[in-house]
Amino acid sequence: TILAKLHSRCYSAPPDYYNDVHRVFKACELYNDPNSTVYVQMKVLRALFTKLYSEWSKLSRIKKPWPEEEVPPYKADPKTPEEAVQHITFRTATNMPASE
Repeated sequence: TILAKLHSRCYSAPPDYYNDVHRVFKACELYNDPNSTVYVQMKVLRALFTKLYSEWSKLSRIKKPWPEEEVPPYKADPKTPEEAVQHITFRTATNMPASE
């Protein structure tokens, strides 16, 4: 499993982890009905994972202190999975301060 690989440090590079996670999303997409709860939740989780991974990737290449970020507001009635997660950032999800 992905968790077992993480704990045993099997991933040699972050893209290996990213690709494994996306394989799970692809399998979910292939084997679940698009109208099912599992499928809809997968789309939101995929949007969140992709967003947070992208932010982590950018932050990991910047020297500290990190620049301030503008966080889009929460949307009460999102139309897409991306809108549903736009207000969540890598820093807020990990409780990372703006500058360390």
